[in-house]
This record gives sequence, C-alpha cells and structure tokens, in this order.
Amino acid sequence: MTAIHYKYMIISMKNIHLKILFVLFIFLLNSCSLLNEIFSPPVKPETFKVDMNSPQIPIGVTEAQFDNPIPFAKLKKTAVNIIYFPFEDCVCLHYKINNINFYQFWRKDARELFINALENYNEDFNSLKLSRSSSKTKNIYGTILGFLIWQEFKFTEQANSNMDLILGYYFKNKSPFFTITQGEAVHKKPFEQSGITSGEKHIYLTKAQAEDITSFFDEDFLVNSIPEELKQIMRSNVIIKTGSSDIDIY
Repeated sequence: MTAIHYKYMIISMKNIHLKILFVLFIFLLNSCSLLNEIFSPPVKPETFKVDMNSPQIPIGVTEAQFDNPIPFAKLKKTAVNIIYFPFEDCVCLHYKINNINFYQFWRKDARELFINALENYNEDFNSLKLSRSSSKTKNIYGTILGFLIWQEFKFTEQANSNMDLILGYYFKNKSPFFTITQGEAVHKKPFEQSGITSGEKHIYLTKAQAEDITSFFDEDFLVNSIPEELKQIMRSNVIIKTGSSDIDIY
C-alpha cells in the first residue's frame, strides 16, 4: 500500500466517522423531541366563560345586517342588544336570527382589537384601498377569542362554546361592510362524542353601526354604566378577576 493510498483510506475513515456521528446526533435530537412530547403536559387552549346569571346591564341597542336565508335576497337588518357583564368585564352582542338567540361575548382585549380594526378599516375606506376579494379581507384586521351562548327557545338547553371573533370586511350588493365573522362553535356534552354546532355567521356593519358598537366598547362608558349599588359589591371584592385583566372599581 502506497502512502497516497493510505492517506486516502484515513480520510475516508474520518468521513465515515463524521457521518456516523452526524446520524447519531440527529437520532438524539429526534429522541429528545419525542421524549419531550411524551412527558411534557399538553398545552391547553385558552378559554373563558360567562355566566348568564351574573349581573348584567343593558347599555344600548344598534342594528346590523345578516345573511338572508332566502337565496339572492338582500341582507336582513336585525336589532342588536348591547349588554354589559361587569363581573366578567365582558360586553355581549345579543341578536336573534332564524328563531335562535345568540349571545356573543367580547373581553377587553377583543374590544380593543375591534376599535383598532375599525380605525384601520376607515383608513382603507377613505384611501380607496378596499379589495373585493373576500378570501383576502375576511380576517384582514385580526382574529381573537370570544365566547358564544346560543338558544333556540326560552326553555330549551343553552349551548355554549368559545369561538373565534374574526374582523374584516365584505362587499355585499356592491357595498362594503365592516364585518364580524363569528367562527364555528361546538358545544360538547360530557361523555358524548357529538355536540351541538353553531355554524359560522357574519355580522355586516355600516360605518355608522360599527361606530355605535365602539361607543359601547368605550372603557369609561362601561365603568359609568355600573349602578352605584353594584359598584359597592365590586368594591367589597377589591379587585374583580376577569379572563383578560384585573379591574379596580373606586
């Protein structure tokens, strides 16, 4: 064996060793990742709930448009009741379509996103930047967690679930609408695989209607809407814990 052949053999052996070390390194990385998945507790998705028996304060009424169940018909205008739940610090948009009552709850972080989204929509509207492609505009202003209660009749079971509140806009009948897309919600009963599903809904708002909602989402307005006797109860608790923040009432 010549010196050159010996040199190449040494180099080849080194390359083989490096490849083996590399394979072992990848194997160890995958093993650590697998062990981490097995032994690490699963991360639970964020949730929150609102109790319909909590104190609630009716703070106003506005209107919104909804899809009409009749094909090719114009949007259906419906009243939307605005209710404040101070103990949970949630604002509820209550509306009824197709004989079903919907109670859609907004925490403080969601209300702030709505206000910012409307500001962005107004800027896009005024600068003529609105797109007619609904696939691009459905969630253009953000998505955040909400809570939904729905009930067909007064004495039937109330279903509830967290769902997405999706902010964007749509063109309907050649007119733009600032839009809340209420994501699909599924109420699952204990020990049952199937559940009660509320499909995706769209709430179409004119600029004026959306501005109405922002006025009801104003923090000073909400605090001032709380009756004095209820404030006293809240003061006795010092700080009311909510899903999004702590509220000090003085």
